[in-house]
Amino acid sequence: MRWPKNEHLYLESLEMSPGGRITMLGLPAHRPLAWIPARSLGGGGSKGAFKKGTVVRFSKLTIDKLPTPWAWVLKVIGAFKASKPSNLPSAKAE
Repeated sequence: MRWPKNEHLYLESLEMSPGGRITMLGLPAHRPLAWIPARSLGGGGSKGAFKKGTVVRFSKLTIDKLPTPWAWVLKVIGAFKASKPSNLPSAKAE
């Protein structure tokens, strides 16, 4: 995944609980990244409107301030349990 060019990272499969926190490993844990539910961005039914997921904001974090230039990892606390996509077959215990 590349560093977001517009300071926002859209994660379609991540749904957060209201008290959830997102931090970046290697950076101070007491400074969580800002996030908002993607649906709050609206779009009024436009073609590119976000319907689900989470948008993480990197407004004061630039790539030169990362702990390493090769990788970055987000730590997520307070995510909802993901629902199974309807196009996957049901798992059966045997």
